[in-house]
Amino acid sequence: FDNLIIHFTAVLGIVKDENRLKRSNEYLYMLARFIYYVRVLFVEYILPAATRAKQIAEDIDRFFELQKKYLVVRSYSLYSFLIKILGYSKI
Repeated sequence: FDNLIIHFTAVLGIVKDENRLKRSNEYLYMLARFIYYVRVLFVEYILPAATRAKQIAEDIDRFFELQKKYLVVRSYSLYSFLIKILGYSKI
């Protein structure tokens, strides 16, 4: 894989001892947690907690701009790919 995060999530889905991929019920909770952590880290990176009192409207606008670019389903982003994998796990 070209992307380290995609590679990491793919490796999470492997059962090495049994030489197979994990079933969805074995993998879904890990992927959901990973997606949650990506969102938390994204917010902390864009709007650091240490500077929350000093943030202005431009900071919030920048957050929404980057959110549309990276955290929207059906965009060509890593996050969209992870959500798609999460959807496949529920089938």
